Amino acid sequence: GAIYFFSSGSDPTRETSVYKTSKELVMALLSEHSAPTLTIHGGEYVGHREVMKLENVFPTAFPFGSGGPTEKRRNQISNEEKIRHYLKLSLPQFMESEFVLVANFLLGRILSYGTAIMKCRPIIDEHGTAVGDLIGQMSTEDIKNAIEDENENSTSSKLLKAVSASCKSLGHTKEAAQQARRRCFALQDHFGMHSLFVTITIDDECSFRVRLYPYADGNGEGVPLPPLDSSEAECIADLTLRKRVRRKYPGACSLEFQSAMQIALECLFGWDPGRQKGKRGIFGKMEAYCRADEEQGRSTLHAHWLVWIQNFGHLRRLMFAEDEKTQKIARASYIAYINKVMSAAQCEFEAEVTR
Repeated sequence: GAIYFFSSGSDPTRETSVYKTSKELVMALLSEHSAPTLTIHGGEYVGHREVMKLENVFPTAFPFGSGGPTEKRRNQISNEEKIRHYLKLSLPQFMESEFVLVANFLLGRILSYGTAIMKCRPIIDEHGTAVGDLIGQMSTEDIKNAIEDENENSTSSKLLKAVSASCKSLGHTKEAAQQARRRCFALQDHFGMHSLFVTITIDDECSFRVRLYPYADGNGEGVPLPPLDSSEAECIADLTLRKRVRRKYPGACSLEFQSAMQIALECLFGWDPGRQKGKRGIFGKMEAYCRADEEQGRSTLHAHWLVWIQNFGHLRRLMFAEDEKTQKIARASYIAYINKVMSAAQCEFEAEVTR
């Protein structure tokens, strides 16, 4: 296959985004049309200084060279929305690990630059000169000249010393994990100790939709369901196929995972994402939640949830009440609730079911 490497050897950082220094990030924010270019450098037949388009790196994903990010469109679409659209398409070429890796890298660079902000100290020097007074007298060219200006007493140099820029961290970085941990602690401080810890794991190999996504309408006939009277050899062959599909098309597994998480949140837990409010679900009325997605050892996704249920904290406090009778009632209610929501029993039909 094609050999390619990214335009930089590291992920965007919180202090400099996709640039080498904070000064370069500040300059990019002050300049017009300065967003980082979405290109990939290198390739098997291209020198490392030459630029390749995404559609040239993945010719099978964009037949005849059309449909790529650089194609001119009647309606202008941002590069961020283009890449998000590619990752949601139910086409096998967009679900392969190579394309998902590159697309995620490019999307991360866009999000890093798009969330960048400039911060400035209110006072620049000992004379109490306000930043706003200097900015109003400077142009973009003045800022550019300030970078090359060696005179530390110039107005531009003083401004650059007071200005810094930062952006949000990417989701897989340690900085993002620290920020998520602070948010979780904020929920603990506001709502108290969480009510339930829930883990949801999706079995990709047993999901028919994971095989359906990349192969749907591949030959115009669709993907048939496996027969119920399959032999042992056919079941083993089908399992081998499902394993190969899961490894080759991780994008299909990601779509299945996100769909399952949405079903669990809205249908099972009873949470309304639009109103940010909960209604009665399988655990009761949910007040808040936080979710952490991670990859297991067999390279599949699963989610850990911290869930806050209405009146659960009050019931937990009653278990330590001074009145012994109140303690017993609260303990009995607590045990009944736990037995209800943490059950592995299968349902039984009251009427006899016949084929």
